[in-house]
Amino acid sequence: MAVNTHKIRKSSRAQNEKLPDITGAQITYAGGVECEIEVTQRRNDEPTITAGSTITVGGRTGVCIDTSAEIMPQYKLDGSIVWEANYRLATAGDSV
Repeated sequence: MAVNTHKIRKSSRAQNEKLPDITGAQITYAGGVECEIEVTQRRNDEPTITAGSTITVGGRTGVCIDTSAEIMPQYKLDGSIVWEANYRLATAGDSV
């Protein structure tokens, strides 16, 4: 089996709220941080894709919140048909 990672994209966002203090200055409050990593791989065997479990893909670990796989019969890798798999992982913590 051959697996090649082609894309790793990280994102992080926080809920925020702006309120003026008693002097009228705008203060930004942040909370509820969500961090994600998106990984795209191509491989020469059919992947098993499962959402909701903790997985490691492309050297990154997180809870798989979204995944898909597509067969690409026009491409071969080591003589076998290529599959492209996309994973979106939720990670713990405030940064990725």
